[in-house]
Amino acid sequence: MSQPVIWVNITTSYHWQRAAVGIVRVESELASHLPSVFSDAKVKYCIWDNDRFVEVTQRKHPQKQAKPVTPTAAPQAYRSPLSKRDALKHIAAGFLALLPGRWQPFVRRSLIRMNQLRHRVIQRWQQWRAMKAKPAPTRPAKAKTDPKPTSTIFAPGEVLITVGLDWNYPYRPELRKLKAQQGLRIVSCCYDLIPVYYPQYCVGDVASVFSEYFLDMARLSDLIMCISEQTRQDLRSHLLDAGAPLPPAEVFRLGDDSVAETVDKPLDDEIATIMAAPYILFVSTIERRKNHQVLYLAYHLLAKAGHINDIPQMVWVGMPGWGTSELLEDVRLDPLLKGKITLCHHVSDAALAALYQQATLTVFPSYYEGWGLPVAESLAHGTPVISSDRGSLPEVGGDWVQYCDPMTPQAWANAILHWSRNPAALQDWRDQLRAAYRPQPWSAAITEIATSIQAILAQPAISHTGYAGYDMTCLAGYQAGSTIISEQPANPLCRSRAYRLAPGGYQLTIWADATTQQNLSVRLISDDLVLLEENLPWDKETSEQSCRFQVDSTAMVQLLIGHDGPALTCRQFRFEPVTD
Repeated sequence: MSQPVIWVNITTSYHWQRAAVGIVRVESELASHLPSVFSDAKVKYCIWDNDRFVEVTQRKHPQKQAKPVTPTAAPQAYRSPLSKRDALKHIAAGFLALLPGRWQPFVRRSLIRMNQLRHRVIQRWQQWRAMKAKPAPTRPAKAKTDPKPTSTIFAPGEVLITVGLDWNYPYRPELRKLKAQQGLRIVSCCYDLIPVYYPQYCVGDVASVFSEYFLDMARLSDLIMCISEQTRQDLRSHLLDAGAPLPPAEVFRLGDDSVAETVDKPLDDEIATIMAAPYILFVSTIERRKNHQVLYLAYHLLAKAGHINDIPQMVWVGMPGWGTSELLEDVRLDPLLKGKITLCHHVSDAALAALYQQATLTVFPSYYEGWGLPVAESLAHGTPVISSDRGSLPEVGGDWVQYCDPMTPQAWANAILHWSRNPAALQDWRDQLRAAYRPQPWSAAITEIATSIQAILAQPAISHTGYAGYDMTCLAGYQAGSTIISEQPANPLCRSRAYRLAPGGYQLTIWADATTQQNLSVRLISDDLVLLEENLPWDKETSEQSCRFQVDSTAMVQLLIGHDGPALTCRQFRFEPVTD
């Protein structure tokens, strides 16, 4: 059987207008390297435009260009009018930008809370309306169904890889519909759970917003790629705590060779001046979580102890973010530092490569990271690193890095002073790195992702477990947590999302609770083909029943459950392959 088409959602990099960094770089590198793993005919690209996905053509090196794609399917996709929702987002962002800096966090939090309240009100109203709804018709052929999509670029059973800023785009409901109606298989990426576990380091009240996002993606994804083992553990803990399904999650190591390029262009005067003397480099957006504060305090302690002339210049490369205005004022006004900390806000890839290569050492004191790419990039240049020991950073640096507590300025001061006074030992460290450390090419990182996808595609018949409240569409009754509850006859009561079943025999098991004697109806359909249709007797003593069916060729199937009694609570179902 031929492989299905592999789609890459490049919406984030399509709209990105600056140099590709972080998540944007991951999406761009994936789009560039994936065709070398899967045949060109099997890889296609799409973006979210005007409330739908449209096909686009991928250029060879999107991370080097302002606009990484050009449209092929719909001319209006290139720059079509914004939807009302996206337009309101742009207006809100512009309004915030006009406010004084000290007001922005408060206003942002207020807007987020108002939006959350709006969603809760709508959800409660929908639940109330469902409880008051009339019973669904008892004729299966006339059962209520979701409308078929008017058009879609995806064929049944295809794969969509989406690794961008998915929480910024309103396409999760569409993904849910495509999964239910087309059997679209979704591969997503989890970078970190910082907004959930460390909301104090984020702008506004984002914990609930991102918690909902992670739960949604867990229900939608057939595979979640995690950028570190730490991230996979955090994701698993969060999903277990929430009682959400646990889809397969695999770890891949990010590439760190993007910035390791030859500097063949003249450097501007600012960079040349910095490189004319020894310096310690810190590459990061200037925000609270990155912990520039501990470096400032370390330098303040060293200056106070009379070591200001014993240590190199400190260079911070990155744009100022939120919550650091007072810190930057301290750095500027501190009379002991005497300009010992330099800030660079706009640095090209070539200049950054030069700064990495010539730095005395680099530092990375972040409180928490899903990965910590600057540590890997510094090692790729053969430059020693002093790093925080939190989150995934020990995974990145291994035994090549010296680690310090991010909350102890004196530890950072001691480490910086030690290496400043021991240039021979520092050179030995550098020589070992350059002789033995091997960076991870992005091509290898994307191959790891592709291998995990191939494993999903090649899976033989496997079990699928679904929870009614999470994995089924409620057609009557109402959802209550992981269950669907009906208080009157409904046929059908609920319908599952689409599941891909390989050829073979299967056993379907259903868990439900009834208060009186009744029949539970089961229909298993694949397009217009009915694979199974049975009525299972149920009473208050029955908690589960099973039936068997056969799949002759790979099929996307959906389960419909109904009942003819006064009350039923549908809990769980499972498809299991059988050999006898």
